Amino acid sequence: MKRIFIILSALTSTLIAFAHDNDGKWSINYGLWTYLDSTSVASSLDMLDKYPEPGTAAFLLDEYVYFAAKIERDTPRGIEAVLDAKIGGDTILSRFNEALGAPISKGSFPELYKLLLGMKETAGTLATMHAKRHYQRIRPFVYYKESTMTPESEEALMKDGSYPSGHACMFWAISLVLQEVCPERQVDIMRRGYEGGRSRLIVGAHWYSDVVAGRLLASTIVARLHAHQDFIEQLEKAKNEFKYKQYGK
Repeated sequence: MKRIFIILSALTSTLIAFAHDNDGKWSINYGLWTYLDSTSVASSLDMLDKYPEPGTAAFLLDEYVYFAAKIERDTPRGIEAVLDAKIGGDTILSRFNEALGAPISKGSFPELYKLLLGMKETAGTLATMHAKRHYQRIRPFVYYKESTMTPESEEALMKDGSYPSGHACMFWAISLVLQEVCPERQVDIMRRGYEGGRSRLIVGAHWYSDVVAGRLLASTIVARLHAHQDFIEQLEKAKNEFKYKQYGK
């Protein structure tokens, strides 16, 4: 018992040190560096209506979009959808390189990298967690007893509620912030964020209403972050860094 206590104490000290070094909130529940935590983030369960039930007009739309999106699987867009499914670590940031016109990495834009890495799970995990846990909505591929384009992820997806979409929330939140950093490429950036959410429909991991709800929560969480001092300061650093490195200003 004493040995376990010592190990836990050392682990806790490490987490606290990590949080201090990154000037942000540390979510012990998830082991993620985020600007907010599970108690300070607004509850998605309170903000969202319940997902569409079978037999309703809204669910008919969910069904229509599911089967329409399947048509794109055997196209180049399907390949892009599979790539968009990979969001671990900083992988999702690279999905915006083309839209931004510059590589997003720790080496190229360290301040921008830090900004986005700190907010991506604030959006993708914390902003969606309350509704996901409460509703535990069945995913479309399970409902129809079909496979997705990412079979390696299906077991994990079955254990994670479909509503709202964390991927869609994350993509849309990143695009909202990136267009502030580079307003000249706003259209390309926002389109990339939109398509990132649509990819979830193509691979078969989410319903249309999941994705719409994810984008709504993204807009809410980004607005909330603009009242968070650490985020505001880091955003300004990222803006200045990008202007200087890209345009020499």
